[in-house]
Amino acid sequence: MKFHQTYAVITDESAEQGDVDETGFDWQDVSYTFKELVRLLCFEYAGAEPSDYPSSNPGWITSHGERDLRDGSFRNISLHPANDRARRWWPKALKATGITK
Repeated sequence: MKFHQTYAVITDESAEQGDVDETGFDWQDVSYTFKELVRLLCFEYAGAEPSDYPSSNPGWITSHGERDLRDGSFRNISLHPANDRARRWWPKALKATGITK
């Protein structure tokens, strides 16, 4: 299964405009086994927000970051299934970790 991780940096100024300051990819097409995916979801995406709610099969999930104490920005990360195999196992992994029901 392959996945992409994207990010969005939100500053006070960009939030006032209803926008983000910066977006991009942290990584693309990284392979995970089901067990590795569940571990990633538990540790990096605990409490993540699905892109579609309520849905057992959202297009992606987003973990909202903490405020950076140096510059006041927030850095959110999102995980996206990147191939058919990932999309097939995605709902099962999200359910196993409690992100979806």
